[in-house]
Amino acid sequence: MVARQYDAVIYKRGPGPENGHDEPFNWFIRNIERHEVKIQETEKRIGNDEGFAMLDHLQKLQNEMSEMKDWMKKESAAREKESAAMKKENAEMKEELSISMKASISLRRGVLEERRVANREGEQKDRQIAIIRNEIAHGGDIVGDIRAIQYCEEQRMRRVSEYKEDFSQTYGIAFNDAATKAPLYPSKVIRAFDILASVRELHAWKGDKVRISRKAIEEIATEIIDAAKCTEQDKLLARLGEGGDLLEKCDEMVRLFGNEN
Repeated sequence: MVARQYDAVIYKRGPGPENGHDEPFNWFIRNIERHEVKIQETEKRIGNDEGFAMLDHLQKLQNEMSEMKDWMKKESAAREKESAAMKKENAEMKEELSISMKASISLRRGVLEERRVANREGEQKDRQIAIIRNEIAHGGDIVGDIRAIQYCEEQRMRRVSEYKEDFSQTYGIAFNDAATKAPLYPSKVIRAFDILASVRELHAWKGDKVRISRKAIEEIATEIIDAAKCTEQDKLLARLGEGGDLLEKCDEMVRLFGNEN
């Protein structure tokens, strides 16, 4: 028959051995009264009340630590699951953006090539083809054209230098300057670039009926663009904001452009 195993613990606080001469174990035994030592059969342990209280406290801490570990494990699993879901969503978004970006670049590259041919070879484009192309391209898109030219440059395609030259003529700013500054320009300035390119290239703006409006729009857009090129960012924002001298001009430019579309 195997004897039952008990845990034994005695905990006692009191004044220490005098002058350090008393042997610690003997001192400890002398400070424990026999009636203090008890047996807890259900818990299978032997000791005094202070010792039992200490064991109970340690057990409580152990249980709390175990619960904390379980919670952290579940929380970690939940976060890993959430992270995996987010990674999947990000990958899908990147794929969608990539497809959208490629489509946009392809569209704008077609516009770049048409612009190059029109500017250099003096070819008479078929009216319907020009109208369809213009409707698809939605006119000027300085950000889209920058991306398309950068893509052509990365792929070492031909005609990049001509695309950049045409870009400068169309938008009124050198390509390298635009590639650097466009991401920093306020949306109203980007709008001015796009409208300027639109009235210069779209078939709808070629006739005599819109000549006066076209001239007015070009002048306003050019003024806004010139201001953007030589004005510090904070001052430019102030000029385009409420009470700024460029805000009314922007509104007038957009109004004139919208009236003819």
